[in-house]
Amino acid sequence: SLVVPIYNEEENVQNLLAEVAEVLLPHGPFEALLVDDGSQDRSLQRMREWKQAHAAHWLRIVVLAKNSGQSAAVMAGVEQARGREILQHEAR
Repeated sequence: SLVVPIYNEEENVQNLLAEVAEVLLPHGPFEALLVDDGSQDRSLQRMREWKQAHAAHWLRIVVLAKNSGQSAAVMAGVEQARGREILQHEAR
């Protein structure tokens, strides 16, 4: 499982998802949990659009009702992760 906290990453999130798909899809089953940490922009909308456009069943979107900080966003993803191993990545 890959956990990525997202906060106001509207401009970057679709490129991030494309990179995740390119790197991880060839290696077999995985899940990516992108945790929207109460973004004020259209980050959540961009993630949902990308998931639908690419039929990305490996992508799970976790939504926090309000901005809770990076650590809380990571923990929210970890708590919902299904994989035996969990990796965390920071969006940039």
